[in-house]
Amino acid sequence: MEPTRTFDILTRIQDKFADKTDVVAGKENGKWRKYNIQEYIDNCNWVSYALLSLGIKKGDKVAIISNNRPEWNFADFGISQIGAIGVPIYPTISSEEYTYILAHAEPKIIFISDKSLYEKSNP
Repeated sequence: MEPTRTFDILTRIQDKFADKTDVVAGKENGKWRKYNIQEYIDNCNWVSYALLSLGIKKGDKVAIISNNRPEWNFADFGISQIGAIGVPIYPTISSEEYTYILAHAEPKIIFISDKSLYEKSNP
């Protein structure tokens, strides 16, 4: 199968590299947490299921405010899989810029990676 959507690449990776144990890693509590392709796919699917259970539909906007981490990718693919529109927002912008972007993007839900970004994005 040729990938036609970004999230199709997950199945292709699973088919071609199933023997690889780690496809992505991120720090958790100061230690590296590695994810194999099945864990990666499962996390993306759980995001999709959660969004659907919250009533998010195709065409709805979902924002992500996060530093670089595996969870950002899980959210991005999970959003795409249900046909929602991902709105990635830099974590380094000012509170005023968050206010402007969020007012104009009108996301139905926002993924925020930590308390400091939450406070910064909710002045």
